Amino acid sequence: NSVTEIGGSAFEGWSSLRSVTLAKHHFRTNSIFDALNTASIITCIALISDIPEQYRTKACVGFALHENEYPEDFRKNYLDYIRTHAAKMCEAALKFPELLPLMCREKLIGADVFPDFLDESLRREAVETTALLLEYKQNCLTDASFPQDDDLSLD
Repeated sequence: NSVTEIGGSAFEGWSSLRSVTLAKHHFRTNSIFDALNTASIITCIALISDIPEQYRTKACVGFALHENEYPEDFRKNYLDYIRTHAAKMCEAALKFPELLPLMCREKLIGADVFPDFLDESLRREAVETTALLLEYKQNCLTDASFPQDDDLSLD
């Protein structure tokens, strides 16, 4: 609890390091968040608001990786953040395979941002991701939630 600073190279070369539990959330430096395995390091930070803005997407990826390790109130905090920032999560959700299934399972992708997810998945020619998104649309999003001129065809 007395740690207030962790040097930028503290975890350098620790390729087998899976996670670091941080008891305090307010450090004098953000350099630890630049580590290659940031998602694992920040999984134990309770509130996403305690994480600098530029690292919150990585925090959500870490959350998706270790969701079952979070107490329910922390879990709710991350899910609320992901839901309200879904548009910002699109690239990360398509890049990191753990995040998109979480977003679909928890119904965090609204009809307003769904076309962006699908368009990006199609652009990347990510067949499995596109299938997951189309199944999500069919099961979780109603036709009424989309504009009448919806052009989400695969043509």
